[in-house]
Amino acid sequence: MLNRALVLLAAVAASHTPLWSVGAQTMSPPERSPATAALLGALLPGAGHFYAGEKLRAAGFFLVTAENIGTAIYVNNRSGCDVGDGFFRCDGTGSDDNLRRAVVTLSAITGAVAWIGSAIDAPRAVRRERERQRARSAMLDSHEWRLVLAPAGNGTTGWRVGLSGRW
Repeated sequence: MLNRALVLLAAVAASHTPLWSVGAQTMSPPERSPATAALLGALLPGAGHFYAGEKLRAAGFFLVTAENIGTAIYVNNRSGCDVGDGFFRCDGTGSDDNLRRAVVTLSAITGAVAWIGSAIDAPRAVRRERERQRARSAMLDSHEWRLVLAPAGNGTTGWRVGLSGRW
């Protein structure tokens, strides 16, 4: 039995085939769905990006949308707005309804565009994250190390044990 194991070991060593590989273990993240990201982005701006893993972009979409829609609601609820002393004021003393309508319209359109943009870009965020994950995985896979047991060569009768790998 011992002779068979030694013969097998010698055959493996002579073929320079590693007995086993010691490589970087990669954990793959859960598979994300572009459709789910789009739905989440449509329900709440930035939610699809957060789902995809792009946290900073999610915060940007949410803040831009919330700020613009919030401004539109605030200014719309004020009875009078005007420009006084070079500053836009909605303290109830102004009388420029055209300016108020312009600010409400511009803020509402900007908020809606940001919200729609979040829903449109969310599936792309999933694809971008998949590409980043593939690139990270390819980089880790290229750093493979093997434990090698091979004949010493050079006219000696011993064995060589060591690590071989690519970096």
